[in-house]
Amino acid sequence: MIMSAHVFNRNLDSEYPATLSKKILHDLLREEIGFDGIIVSDAMEMKAITEHFGLEEAIERGINAGCDILVFSNNIDEFNPGIVVKVEEIVHRLVDEGKISESRIRESYERIMNVKETL
Repeated sequence: MIMSAHVFNRNLDSEYPATLSKKILHDLLREEIGFDGIIVSDAMEMKAITEHFGLEEAIERGINAGCDILVFSNNIDEFNPGIVVKVEEIVHRLVDEGKISESRIRESYERIMNVKETL
């Protein structure tokens, strides 16, 4: 497993931090380096994300970039007891709208299940 950081490196991607960057997570890490394990985001409520992106955009970009698991620490600012349901609803809607493909979700599911089977 690899945890992405919300670092910004304009030499790798001039628009997005690593967690939201398809250039970094998919193109560089998966394609160029050949990493086929699970990519986990750092906490999606961190200011490096929330000060520049809304929740829905961050979820969409993170999943499409290559994150298999999005982390919501739920203790950075204020506890939100409904965050899991909210994120789940957003992901379902983004899939229904075609903004995230079902095959992309399936890829992550298969990676996660493969690791679980080895434990």
